[in-house]
Amino acid sequence: MNTDSKPFSRNTLHLFVATLVLFSGMAALTHQLLWTRRLVDLLGASTESSARVFATFFLGLSCGSALAAFLVGRVRNPIRIAGWVQVSVPVLVTPILFLPTLTDWIWPWIGVWSTDGFVGRAAKTGLTLAFVFPPSMLMGISFPLIVAGVLRRHQRSVGRLGIVLYAVNTLGGALGILLTVVLTLPALGYFWTMVAAAIVDGLVGVMLLCFGSAFTVASPTPVQDSESRSVSARDRRLFARMICLAFVSGMGVLALEVVAFQMFQLVATISLFSPAAVLFCAITSLAVSAAIFARFEKFFIGQARRRNIAVVLAVSGVLVILAPQVFMMISRQSNWFAATNGVFDFALKLGALSLLSVGPAWLVSGLVFPFAIACAGKDCSPVRSGQRLGGLLAINGLGGLVGAEVTYQVLLPIFGVYGTMTVIGLGFATSALMTSLHGQETDRIIAGTFASIAIVVGVVVGRENASLPVFNPTPGVHLVDFQSGRQGTVAVIENENGDRSILVSNQYLLGGTAVRYDQERQVLLPLVLHKKPTRVGCIGLATGITPGAALTLESVDEVTAIELSPLVAKAAEAHFSDFNHRVCFDARASVVIGDGRTVIASKADYFDVVTGDLFLPWAPGTARLYSKEHFAAVRRSLRPGGIFCQWLPMYQLTHDQFQMIVDTFVSEFGDAELFVNHFRVVSPMLALVGGKEPGGLNWKQVSQRCDALRVQNAIADPVLRHLPGIQMLYLGSYPATQSRGPRVTLADPYLEYAAATVRLSANPASEYIHSASWVRFCRERLRIATDQVSPNDAQLMALASGLMELDHARRTHNRLAIPIELQLSRLIPNCFMNDPSAEMKRWPGPVITTDAMEKDLVAPDMRLQ
Repeated sequence: MNTDSKPFSRNTLHLFVATLVLFSGMAALTHQLLWTRRLVDLLGASTESSARVFATFFLGLSCGSALAAFLVGRVRNPIRIAGWVQVSVPVLVTPILFLPTLTDWIWPWIGVWSTDGFVGRAAKTGLTLAFVFPPSMLMGISFPLIVAGVLRRHQRSVGRLGIVLYAVNTLGGALGILLTVVLTLPALGYFWTMVAAAIVDGLVGVMLLCFGSAFTVASPTPVQDSESRSVSARDRRLFARMICLAFVSGMGVLALEVVAFQMFQLVATISLFSPAAVLFCAITSLAVSAAIFARFEKFFIGQARRRNIAVVLAVSGVLVILAPQVFMMISRQSNWFAATNGVFDFALKLGALSLLSVGPAWLVSGLVFPFAIACAGKDCSPVRSGQRLGGLLAINGLGGLVGAEVTYQVLLPIFGVYGTMTVIGLGFATSALMTSLHGQETDRIIAGTFASIAIVVGVVVGRENASLPVFNPTPGVHLVDFQSGRQGTVAVIENENGDRSILVSNQYLLGGTAVRYDQERQVLLPLVLHKKPTRVGCIGLATGITPGAALTLESVDEVTAIELSPLVAKAAEAHFSDFNHRVCFDARASVVIGDGRTVIASKADYFDVVTGDLFLPWAPGTARLYSKEHFAAVRRSLRPGGIFCQWLPMYQLTHDQFQMIVDTFVSEFGDAELFVNHFRVVSPMLALVGGKEPGGLNWKQVSQRCDALRVQNAIADPVLRHLPGIQMLYLGSYPATQSRGPRVTLADPYLEYAAATVRLSANPASEYIHSASWVRFCRERLRIATDQVSPNDAQLMALASGLMELDHARRTHNRLAIPIELQLSRLIPNCFMNDPSAEMKRWPGPVITTDAMEKDLVAPDMRLQ
C-alpha cells in the first residue's frame, strides 16, 4: 500500500492515535475509580463491594478485548468501530450518574434481612453487572481495535508500535488517577467528574469517526482459511505459551499491587490519597516498563528470548521477595511518615517509598506482558497480530482478576502481608524455572541458574519476612492476635494493665476496655432518652462493648450490630466477650456483616433506637455515614417515637467540618439535641440526637425513665441513673433555624477531602476540637443553651463545663486546678453521693477528691439536690 497517498503522514497519524489512546486510558481509569466510589453508595462501603466492582470492571475489559479479537478480522475499518464504541460509552455510563436516585427503593423493597443473605448478595452482584459490565466491556473493545487499525493501515505486525501504544494507554490511566484525585474531584465532585470523563470518551469516539477514513484499507480483510491453515504448529505452541505468560503477568502484577497497598497501610496515614498514590506509582511503573521494552524490543525477543523472559521472571521474583525488607528499612530508619507538611508532601513520601521498595519489582515484572505481546505478534499478518493482541489483553485482565481474588481470599489470611509478598515472589521464580526448561542448553543453564537463585532467595529471605512486625510496638504493649485479609490488618493488642484494644491497619484504635464505660454510654444514653425501646440498631460493632451494653436493659428484645469488617467481628467475638456481655453469642443480638448505610436502608420502620459509632471522616468512604442520604435512611428506619444518636469524634473534626455535619443532620431531623459523652478534654465525643418526629426532648419522660431504671438497677453509670446526670451531659439544642452551611451528600466529596487534607497537614491537632478548643466550644454551647433551660438546669450544665475545665487544668498542671476543684465541690448534686448502687468508677470525668468535698467553704444544703 502506498501510504504517501494518504492525507496524513505516518508520524502525524501515530501522534494522533497516541493522543487518543492516552485520553482513552485517562477516561477508563477515572471511570473505574468513580464507579467504585459510586457503586459503594448503593452496595455498601465494604471491601467486598469494592472487590465486586473491581472484578466486574476487569471482567468487562477482558470480555471486551476478547470480542475485539473476534471483530478484528471481520471488519474493514477497526478504527471506525472503535469510534462507535467510544461514542457509546457515555450512554452506558449515564445510569451510574443517577445511581442514588434510581436505587433509593431497592433495599426497602428487597426486605429487612436480605442484605445479609443470598438474596442481598445476588442483588448486589446483579446490580454491579448491570451498571458496570456493559460500559467496561466497551472500554475493553476500544483499545485493541485502535491498535489493529493502525497495524493494518501500515501492514505491520504488533511490534514496537503496538507496545508503545500500550505504554501510552497505561500512562493515560496513571494520569487519569492523578487528575481525578488532585483536581477534578475536589473541584467538581463525583457527578461532574464522571460527566467530564464521559465527555472525554465521547470526544475520542468522535475524533476516531471523523478521521477514521485515514485508516481504511483497500478492501475488507477477513481472516482467510488459507491463512489460518498456514499457521504452523510451532507458532500455535508459541502463542499458547504467550497466553500462559500473559495470564501469569496479570496475576502477579495485580497480586503485587493488592499486597503492596496493604503493606503501605501499616505506615502511611490512611486517607483517600493513599490508594491513589500507590495506584499511580504502580501504573506509571508499568507504563515505563512497556516503553523500555519497546525501545529494546529486538534485544528482548532475539534468539535468546526464552532465556531473557526466564531471567526477567526470576529477577521479578527476587525483587518482590526483597521489597518488604527494603520497605521496613526505609520506614524504620528514616521515620518516613513521622510528620507531613500537607497532602503534596505526603504523596511525595508515599510515592517515594512505593518506588524505592516495590517500584523495582513493578518495573521488571511489567516487562513480561509486553514480551508476550511482541512474541505472539512476531512475523504475523496485521490481522492476526490484532487478534492476538486482543486475546492477550483478555487473558491478562482475567489473570489480574484471579490474582487479586486469590491474594484477598487465600494468601493474605494465611500468610499475612509480608508472607504473601514472599509467596508472590516464589510464584514468579517458579514461572522462571518452568520457562527455563525449554530452549537451547546454554540458555537453559543460565535461565535455570537465575530461577534457582530466586527460589533460594525466596526461601531464605521469606523466613525473615515472616518475622517482620505488623504493628508499631510501644513499651508495655504486646500483640494478642493478628488477622489479615481483604479488609486490611486487624490486631488485638494489650498493655501491661491488661487493657485490650483493636488496632486497624496499624493506624487507629476501635475502642478498648480502658474506655469501656464511655463506649457503653454511647448506647445507654439514647436508651434512657427513649420511653421504652425494644429494638436497637448499632452502626458499628468494634469491640462489641457498645451494642452489648444494650442487652442489660430488660425492655430490649433485639440488638442488631452492623459491622463492616468480618475481621473486627471475629476479634470482638474471640477477645472481648468478657467485656461486651457476650453480644456475639446472645440470642437477642445479631451481628450483621455489611455496610451500615445499606443495612439501615433495608429496615424501614424497624428500630426504636439507632446509634452511629464514631466514624472518622478522613477514612476512605466513611463520610458517607454523615451524608444527607444516610440520615434520611436512618429516619425512615425508626418506628414512631424512635431516636437516632450519632456520635461525633470531635478530636478528629474541625469547626467547619462539625458545622457541615450538624447542618446536614438537622436538615433531616429538624432539631439536634447535643450531648457530651464524658467530661474529659482528651478525645471528646459529642452526640447529635434526633427523633422520628420533631419536637425535642420530653424531660418529664426522661426523669420517669431514670427513676424506673434506677429501681430496676439496670444501669450502674451514676450520670445515667439520675436526671441531673443526664442534664449535666446536655449541651442544649441546635435548631434547624441555625443551619446555614453546605450539606454532606453522596455526590460531594468535600468532607472527606477536607478531613484528609487536615489530617495530613503539619499540625492537625491545632485544627481539631479538643483540649482547650473543646472547653471553649462547650462554653459557647452552654452560653447559648442557658436561654433554653431552667436556672437549675443551667447550673448543672455549668458544673459539667467546670469539670472539663478542671480536667484541662490538671492535664496542663495549671495552678488553677485546686481553686476550680474547690468551687465545683459545692455544686455536686447529692443524688450521686446518696446512691449506693451507683458505681462511681464509671464517673465520666475528673473526680472531686474527698478533701475538696469536705472543705467547709459552703454549707452542704447549698448543693444541688
